[in-house]
Amino acid sequence: MAASSCRRLCSTRVTRAPVASTASRAAASVTATTSLPLIAPETAYYDRINQLDLRIGKILKYGRTRANLSLDLYNLFNKSTVTGAGFGYTATTATNNWLAPSSVIAPRLAKVSVTFDF
Repeated sequence: MAASSCRRLCSTRVTRAPVASTASRAAASVTATTSLPLIAPETAYYDRINQLDLRIGKILKYGRTRANLSLDLYNLFNKSTVTGAGFGYTATTATNNWLAPSSVIAPRLAKVSVTFDF
């Protein structure tokens, strides 16, 4: 979407009459503040999620017993891809969360595990 069309959409004043005619509810339920989508559905997407997980393991045998040692590394490259963002736009910057990230993928995590079979 071009910047000029976004400015035009963001600065357009909406009265109750056009909103009431397009709303699925009755006109009496339309309040002075009505939420309208600034971005058309199915036109803007987040970045692709690329995450690398790695597992290194070693099986140790001693007689009839067996031990499985392993190290798991999740999100090895520590990517912080945004998976959710706020879409509320207000005129005041204090409460504006327009496209502010609300969730990202989990950070790098390491897990060490040992399993004994006897």
